[in-house]
Amino acid sequence: MKKMTLFLWFVGCYLISFSQQNEAASMQACSQCIRYSVSQFETLEPHLCQKVIDIYPKTKAAHVAGLILGRKKMNEGAFQDAIKIFEASFDDDPVITLIINGLLGDCYSELKKYNKALTYYH
Repeated sequence: MKKMTLFLWFVGCYLISFSQQNEAASMQACSQCIRYSVSQFETLEPHLCQKVIDIYPKTKAAHVAGLILGRKKMNEGAFQDAIKIFEASFDDDPVITLIINGLLGDCYSELKKYNKALTYYH
């Protein structure tokens, strides 16, 4: 049930973002999705995030799903996979971009590619 709730949050975020009629509501839906995913992070099924990315590419919901999936991959030690996911999740949203840059820097740091990491931290 919790997995379906997370998926529905992503879909809701997408639908609100898609309409672009109410940016405040879109941002609220995305932040609720992030809060829920953080509280359920350990039990989160990666395929649900991937499903959102596949079904709704280039949407705010897909970018948020990419952040969550990439972070999960980082926790598993799959830094190369996380980098690919983060690079595909860039958005015109400055907050998402800031978070992705920091996480990419963390990935490259873990891979001991410190000069590359510094480019993302600046």
